[in-house]
Amino acid sequence: MKRTKILILFVFFILVHTNRFAVKYPIVNYSNSDGLPQNQVNTLLQDKLGYIWIGTQSGLGKFDGNQFEALTKKSGLPDNYITDLKLDHEGNIWVATQEGLARISPSSNYEIKSFLTTEFIYSLYFDVSKRALWIFTNNTIYTLINGQFLKFTGLTPKIQNDEDHIIRGMLIDTLGTKYFYSQSEVIRVKKGLIQAIPGPASINCLKWVDKKIIAGTADGLFQLEIKDHSLNPYIDIPIDNRSINDIIEDEKGRLWICTERGFLLYDTPSSPPVIITEENGLPSRNALTSMIDREKNIFIGTRWGLAQLSPNLLKMYEESDGLPDRFVWSFEEDTDNRSVLVGCTNGIAELNLQTGKITPFTSINARLRNNSIRTIIKLKQNEFLLGTRNQGIYLWDRKENLVNIYPRIHILSGFKNANIIWFGTDDGLLKYDGKNFKWIKKGIKDKYVWAIDKLDDNSILIGTRKGVQKIYNDTVIPSPIENSLKKDTFVNDIRVVSPEEILIATELDGLLIFKNQRLKTITTADGLLHNDVWSVIKDDIGNIWLSTSISLERYSNGFISHFNKKTGLFGDEGSVHAGFKSSEGKIYFGINPGFIEIPVPKSDITIKNPILYVKKMKVNERLTPSTRINTIYLDYNQNNIEFDYVAISTRKENPIFYRTRLLPLYSQWSEPTRETHIKYLNLLPENYTFEVIANNGGGEKQWFSSQNKIFFTIEKPFWLKWWFILIGSILIIGLIILIVRVRLHSLEKQKKMLELVVKERTEELGIKNKELQYLSVTDPLTDLKNRRYLEEKIKEDVSLIERYIFDKRKSPEKEPVGLPPLLGVYILDIDHFKKVNDHYGHKAGDIVIIDIARLLIEMLRNSDTIVRWGGEEFLIITRQYGTKENSFELAERIRKKVQGFLFKIDENVTIHKTISVGFAHFPFIPNDIENVNWSHVVSLADSALYIAKNNGRNLSVGIENGEKPLDIDFKEIVSNIKMGIENKYLDVVSLKKNLHISQHKT
Repeated sequence: MKRTKILILFVFFILVHTNRFAVKYPIVNYSNSDGLPQNQVNTLLQDKLGYIWIGTQSGLGKFDGNQFEALTKKSGLPDNYITDLKLDHEGNIWVATQEGLARISPSSNYEIKSFLTTEFIYSLYFDVSKRALWIFTNNTIYTLINGQFLKFTGLTPKIQNDEDHIIRGMLIDTLGTKYFYSQSEVIRVKKGLIQAIPGPASINCLKWVDKKIIAGTADGLFQLEIKDHSLNPYIDIPIDNRSINDIIEDEKGRLWICTERGFLLYDTPSSPPVIITEENGLPSRNALTSMIDREKNIFIGTRWGLAQLSPNLLKMYEESDGLPDRFVWSFEEDTDNRSVLVGCTNGIAELNLQTGKITPFTSINARLRNNSIRTIIKLKQNEFLLGTRNQGIYLWDRKENLVNIYPRIHILSGFKNANIIWFGTDDGLLKYDGKNFKWIKKGIKDKYVWAIDKLDDNSILIGTRKGVQKIYNDTVIPSPIENSLKKDTFVNDIRVVSPEEILIATELDGLLIFKNQRLKTITTADGLLHNDVWSVIKDDIGNIWLSTSISLERYSNGFISHFNKKTGLFGDEGSVHAGFKSSEGKIYFGINPGFIEIPVPKSDITIKNPILYVKKMKVNERLTPSTRINTIYLDYNQNNIEFDYVAISTRKENPIFYRTRLLPLYSQWSEPTRETHIKYLNLLPENYTFEVIANNGGGEKQWFSSQNKIFFTIEKPFWLKWWFILIGSILIIGLIILIVRVRLHSLEKQKKMLELVVKERTEELGIKNKELQYLSVTDPLTDLKNRRYLEEKIKEDVSLIERYIFDKRKSPEKEPVGLPPLLGVYILDIDHFKKVNDHYGHKAGDIVIIDIARLLIEMLRNSDTIVRWGGEEFLIITRQYGTKENSFELAERIRKKVQGFLFKIDENVTIHKTISVGFAHFPFIPNDIENVNWSHVVSLADSALYIAKNNGRNLSVGIENGEKPLDIDFKEIVSNIKMGIENKYLDVVSLKKNLHISQHKT
């Protein structure tokens, strides 16, 4: 029986590895180019603050979830080759190297101290009950207790000089029994009695698994049997993966096993493993060590880098796996064939639920090309309806028979309710009873029916560009949910969880939850990354999953988690109502470039707040020890203060945002930002309190505080202190009494001198306040104006244009004075700017930004406004009169000027950079500012920039009003630029012809 089981697993393994298909998982990889000291990761550890420590062959890495700090011999380590890491009861990190031991103390600002610097240390073990550190070297075992290193002699008869018998590590059970291991055996020591248990193969590690002692060997996993003093096979390991390097067990009892040929996941000891290699996203299949951090992320140290595997094991499928193309619009479960059918732009494919393999229906896909299958509806076994965007409705037998039963209509959505099939089209609602088609249009507020779902046996809900409506017995009737929504709510998807709970995905308005007759709105203010929601599904344990324009998101207990390229997914943007839940509870979403499978949830998601603390405080650019309780006293000229703070989190699905304030100067919290550094300049004498709060995905109600506030006082100059004033007053009074009769003139002179000093101090305070006002509207890096300045300044320009248009309308017969005012809006973005920071460092990036700012100042007039718009973006406002003919020439002149400029990074390095430019004008339509306002024009310029970047960058693109008069709400044009261009509401200006305009997903 056992041999049969091994044979079955072997055949399964061979079948999987001979197939070109390999499941892809959300894995984020790090290498030395990201800051890792070296690519071979030998050991991993998480400290009490949350930092991840990575031991490599060339140093120790300290990772805060975003960036690495490297520690080497130059930092104080005894050697760069790190063999093991352990944490003691005080939070100290112990580092084993090939040339000694080091202790890193977080309580002492991560001070490094070395010990045993002549020893080659294999591994460490910390005995929590005895608070003892065990150190295993190539010839001695030490214990460190109460600061003293002692040689352990309890194994003296067993320690040999040959390599096979050198003790490599140990375990201690709850009864205090010690288990040592070498390459050749496990040695049990209890009450002085030594028992040697030979290993079946070279032993690499010894771990607790399911309350058992498990040895990882060069030939698989073996369980230590105490009664018969033997090591017996624990679970069947595939033949190619039997050389075990490490084992960990998670809180669900799953095993994660590092082998030389892959990283294995066992849901249970008897289940077949999931094998993760380079094909699934690892940097190397040689997995050396692993760790599960407190946020449940799995870190895998490999021969060629560090991998971070999300605890959410989402599976990703794309064209290389068999999909007809990258755009997935619909799903349907085929229980008869144990599969899920996937509808794409160019055809249909089948996901086998047993093997996970995708098979396209090649022959019929040639006939369905560019039809865009928006819905798949199963009628009966091997009989389906396919609703397409371009060629109507097909009847398909799952083989070669494909009949178009209702052509020349455009299907947007579909749903089967009992024996009735409903189709949403761009011309109303279509009903099909299996024989006849019937149109339902009366009472529907908008002809575009984007979403349909069942409310009860006799009713359905439909979603259009004008909200949600209820259809009962083919008639539109009022419903509470309809009255709760705004009239212009653009609905992309509807999911009826129950008649009391309805989920609505909208465009621009986020996620709407109508529950128990109340409407709740989830938007970017609550943690969403984008308010365009394309599809929504609720899983079996209450999590709401939704796809947006830039992320797949999960809403759970007030927290929102984001899944996109930054978290290891292959794409960001979802498709309209391309969400589906199978009968067993798996969830599928169409995410460009393919689709994602979300496994059946097993438990609720609990997100803990990471530890937030202030790392550093600098005064006049010099590091100053901060304190949680005592106040720091500073001189009046120590008034430039900087703070570094961080919340250590590796959960990339929940990025950390920060807010700061400095009381009493700033009583309101700053805007949310990912920045972990802030600087205050020229602070006035005062008692200050610095505070920081953070948020890891919980919306406005989930901000959490730092463990410490920083109190500091900038003292007044001595001439403004009370004692100085008091002494001066006494002296003056004494002088007055002494010489009042003989030196009245001198007294008057002294009085005037005092008044002059007071005046000078008052003027100095006035100058400082003006400097603060100037800094509040100025970008500190480039000395350009910032957004705050633009928000105030632009009101004057817009008012001038409004006055001109009002005067012209009021007296059309009167010739206006001067030409009509016109604002040119240009948004510039530095192409591939991140590469400059990644390759040359942030200082080089600052040089590029400063030089471009200088070029813009030189090229533009004093009347124009240049604003630092974002990290590598600039916004220019030009003030013109009468005509905008030279606008494109100005954009090109700026672009070419930057293209031809040589940026000097340092004495030996110069680089070229290019920019992309998007521009528009205000007013966008001459003499019409009601329909197209200032914010619309900024959005148009930003869209023009997006077009330029999507067409190869180093390009100028302008958007102007088209030849067709505006007869629709301009919001629809702003949200769908491609539609505006195709319908001639907009016109694009650029040197490049045949621009590719990205389609706004609908």
